[in-house]
Formats: sequence, C-alpha cells, structure tokens
Amino acid sequence: MKYNGSCHCGAIKFECETEPIVAGLQCNCSICRRKNAIMSIDYLAPEQFRLYKGHDVMSVYHWGDRDVNHYFCAVC
Repeated sequence: MKYNGSCHCGAIKFECETEPIVAGLQCNCSICRRKNAIMSIDYLAPEQFRLYKGHDVMSVYHWGDRDVNHYFCAVC
C-alpha cells in the first residue's frame, strides 16, 4: 500500500510503500501532542521511503545519547 505524508506545515512531503499500517503510537513532542499526531510502529527500509519535497528544510536533532538522527522540518 502506498502512503503519502508531510510535516505539519507542508514544507516536507514524502511517500512510502509498505504493508497496510494497522497499529500506531503517539509521539510525545509538544507539537504532535497538540495535533494528536499518530505514527506507525513499524520501521521502513530506505527503499520503501521517498522524500520528494523539502530536502532543503530538513534539520536534525540529537537527544543526549546522540545515537540516533531525528530529522524534522526546520520551518514548522
């Protein structure tokens, strides 16, 4: 199944192709909590994901352990 998505403001747009998403979880950041955003609990392989708008507005955030790159929209 093909899914389309975007950041909150629409500056970043992407699509992914995967089995149907049947379960989700809620991000605990302040923006997602306010918007009641839900995300898939499954991880996607890089070949299943395509970013087609917003490469230039992506930024990265690291929590204290700096183990994972958390990409987000620098506009919203």
